[in-house]
Amino acid sequence: MQEKWLVNFEEQSYQLNIGTYSSLFVNYTTSESHLIDSVVNYFQPKSKVKDVMTIKDIQNDFTDVESQYMQAFQLSNEMIIEEAKIGSKSLLKQQMKHSLLNHVETDGYIQTINTLMEDLAENALPEHPISLKYFSVDAYLKMIEFNTGLMERHDDETNDFLNQAKVILPILKQYLKKSVTGKKMIFYMYPELYLSPYEQKVMKELLHTIGEDIPVFVVTKSMIFLTNHIDYQNYYIYDKQIFTNDLIEELEWHSPLDYHEEELRECVGSIMTQHINMFELNPLISNYREADIIVFDSSTLYVLVYMFMKMDFPFQLDLKAENIDVPVYKYVMEMYEKV
Repeated sequence: MQEKWLVNFEEQSYQLNIGTYSSLFVNYTTSESHLIDSVVNYFQPKSKVKDVMTIKDIQNDFTDVESQYMQAFQLSNEMIIEEAKIGSKSLLKQQMKHSLLNHVETDGYIQTINTLMEDLAENALPEHPISLKYFSVDAYLKMIEFNTGLMERHDDETNDFLNQAKVILPILKQYLKKSVTGKKMIFYMYPELYLSPYEQKVMKELLHTIGEDIPVFVVTKSMIFLTNHIDYQNYYIYDKQIFTNDLIEELEWHSPLDYHEEELRECVGSIMTQHINMFELNPLISNYREADIIVFDSSTLYVLVYMFMKMDFPFQLDLKAENIDVPVYKYVMEMYEKV
């Protein structure tokens, strides 16, 4: 899956890049709840925003993406904790109910239990004027608890939440695959919550596995959860998308040297995965000494400065001219003087 949508909502227009595993890295200018919640609400069976919101397929001549195109589900680590409680509205409870209702022997078990309940009442409580509330699948589900002690785990696994997620997320994936017809998509909010860096890597692998069957869109402030594909990357400055279709073309057009498209794409990808957390912090950029961002090759330095100018974020330069191709040095210094 690789799609680019133009979302129009409340006099606002923004691009959303979608893939099997896509990400939005949040900075202080990003109103992520507004951007994502509106899209999630649009792709609901009874959408409340479909009459005031439009989504266009940029790569398909801006044709309409109807609200029935797919169904969106929003999850988070906090919601997974709630799922473990098997509440009345949890997807896990719906999945278990679906499994019970479709099991060939469920009706027989329920009927046997109700017969035994009647016999018990007749024999043990004959003098009491009572009526029975018959046993049902819903009644059975109220008796079920999620038992973390029964989960298989290794000796070095200490995070109870991560162990729950390893069990619950694959179950939810199978439920969505079986019970929800047509396309679906999971928007996962801040999967880094409650997790150490190593545990975040484990969680990302889990979400990648889910993305093989159901596309996953991650909203995060952790670099670990970034997608490795720049076409699936999302980064907004005051809700304006940086990763548009024109980004690479702009880089080629303004380039002081003849850099090829693939080289520029690699530079953008490496910059995002290595330095995105520094963008909003007025970083010092250098090519010869310790700094917030250290860049040694000319192409990456050019792309980095261009992106800072495009984002309108402040930055500082401390460069040695002899370490850079002359045209690139002249370009970045001219740009820096404009800051």
